[in-house]
Amino acid sequence: MPPVKLQVREVFAVILFAGVILGASFISFVRYDTTLNTEKSSLHNDNITAEVIGAVKYPGVYTVSKHTAIPHLINQAQPLDTAAIYPNLKIQKNSKGESVLAIPTQGTILVCVSGSISEVGWKTLPEKTRICDLPAYLTFLSNADKKFLKRKRLLRNGEHLNIP
Repeated sequence: MPPVKLQVREVFAVILFAGVILGASFISFVRYDTTLNTEKSSLHNDNITAEVIGAVKYPGVYTVSKHTAIPHLINQAQPLDTAAIYPNLKIQKNSKGESVLAIPTQGTILVCVSGSISEVGWKTLPEKTRICDLPAYLTFLSNADKKFLKRKRLLRNGEHLNIP
């Protein structure tokens, strides 16, 4: 078979096509590399921002080191004498995705309640409160799920509870 000779237009088209492919690959690589650098820099961010609420002198939003987040948050907000500081306090996410550290008073817990309830927000409840105990402390809308309110699960400090 004789060798195929390309015309100038065809050679130009092949070179142009190869250039477009290489250009697109380069742009894709640059974007991927930028994404990796952004992720790496966020991995090295050693700070956490959280709102501290409850039994503290200075409730508010604080930024502290991830490695010692809870003790530093508690110290900066200055817990009251009645604050219940115990080892299983955790930073929780509220319904908006924000970090919250809820410091209860001794014998109470703080629970964020939303859904079929008259007043949405953080509520102070006695320790060992169960979902079935909530009608004694909160006012529900008429469309609240009665079956849900019969559950006997204990509520946890800092928990977000959505009443269906």
